[in-house]
This record gives sequence, structure tokens and C-alpha cells, in this order.
Amino acid sequence: TATLAAVLFVGSLFLLLFDNAGARLEAFRNDLRVEVYLESDTAPEQRDRLLAALANAEGVSRVEYVDRDEAMVRFGRWFPDLADVSDHLGGNPLPASIEVYIGGEKGGADVARTLRERFGDVEGVDEIRFDVEWIDRVESMLALARAGGAIVGLATFAVVVFVIASVLRLAVYARRDEVEIMMLVGATPGFVRGPFLFAGFVQGLVATGFALVALESLRRVLLGYGAREAVALPALLFGRGLGVTRIAAVCAVGVFVSLLGAWLAVRRDLGQRLLR
Repeated sequence: TATLAAVLFVGSLFLLLFDNAGARLEAFRNDLRVEVYLESDTAPEQRDRLLAALANAEGVSRVEYVDRDEAMVRFGRWFPDLADVSDHLGGNPLPASIEVYIGGEKGGADVARTLRERFGDVEGVDEIRFDVEWIDRVESMLALARAGGAIVGLATFAVVVFVIASVLRLAVYARRDEVEIMMLVGATPGFVRGPFLFAGFVQGLVATGFALVALESLRRVLLGYGAREAVALPALLFGRGLGVTRIAAVCAVGVFVSLLGAWLAVRRDLGQRLLR
């Protein structure tokens, strides 16, 4: 049970890390945007039509209009040392713009390129800017996190099955005399296999509980350490615990692979005896 709990703990730890990394990358992805800068003489009606067209474009989650005054407020917030630049220039030099946020399943870089091709020459649009390298980087890291989570899950599954099958094979061998006596007095194959399968079920359930409790305890300790030391990494990797769906999945996997390992053990080691 301890061995199985350790294997499940490691697998759940990697699942937690990939979940948190994937959630943070997904947040970055939802913040990916294309900046559509407007010409200074763009009419309000033309601006509203452009807003509607951009909002209905494929791959766009939402749009936000930023007028010149708001652009200057943001500039002052991002660059405090240059907040008074408009006073020296005799006016606000920043253009109005439309921030187009990219969402959906389609690749962010493809959406950005499509928007530039479609709206780049539209009347009222001065320039369309986006960082395609940053968009591609976020998309690649998100895909890597998803693939890594799947690989870790499969590897954990295989290791747990091997561990359970090996342990219960030893249990079958240790009780070989009892098994033979049970068969001599007329025990059915199901009656002989039943206790080993039940033991596998209980081991999987208990080991999963130990693994999840240990994982949550470690997560809380690391978050507390990060809060005391003002370290951002623990909050980044352990900020969110495993959700109900993930916990149920880990429990299901632990019990299932434990039963599978038990079945493989009794099928192989008891098979020849039960067929005599």
C-alpha cells in the first residue's frame, strides 16, 4: 500500500504541476490580443462598424475600445517617469485603438494573421500589431503542458499496474498452501480469487487516500513557505489544488489499476492450480 501510495503521489504531483502550469498558460492565452490602431480622423460610425466586425470574426473572444485619453492613462501607469510627456509635447500623441482578444481552439497566431489580412486595409485602420513570436511561444508551451500531463498519466498507470501485480503475486505465493487446501475442499475459482481482488481494491482505495492527503499537505506547506519568503514560484506551480474531477479521476485510476494488477496476479499465478 505504501509503495502504491508513493507511485500515486508522484503521478498526482506531476498532474498538479501540469494543471497549474496549463492554467497559467491558458490565462496568458486568453490575454493574447491584437492591437488595431485607428486613424485620427476615424468617424464614430466607422469605428462602431469596425468593432462589430472584429467582435464577430472567427477566433475572437472579445474586443475593447481604448480611446486616446485611456491610452494616455495606461501609458502613465506603465511608464510613471514619462507620465508628463503630453505636457511637453503640447497634446496627446497616442492614437485610439481596438484591443482584439484571441480565444477559441484555433491557433492564436493564425487568428492574428487572418485579422491583419482581413482588416489591414480597411478604411479607418492605421496599423495592426501583434507579437507573433510570443503568441506561438504560449501556444507551444500550452501544447507541451497538455502532452506532458498525458504522458505522465500513462506512465503512472503502467507503473501502478506493475507494482500491484508484483505485490499480489507475492501474496498469492505466500498463501499457496492455503489456496491448495481451499481447492481440495471444493472451493470455486471465484471464491479463491475473491479475497485477492478485494485486497487489491482496498489497497488502491487506501493508497489513493494517502497520496491525495500527502499531496495537499505538501501543497499547503509550499504555499505557506512562498508567502513567508515572498517567492512567486510556489504560487505559480501550486496555487490551485486538484479539482473534484481530478481527485475523482485519481481515485478511479488508483482503484482500477489496483484491481487490474490483482486480477493479473491471480490469473497468472492461480490459473494453473485452479484448472487442475
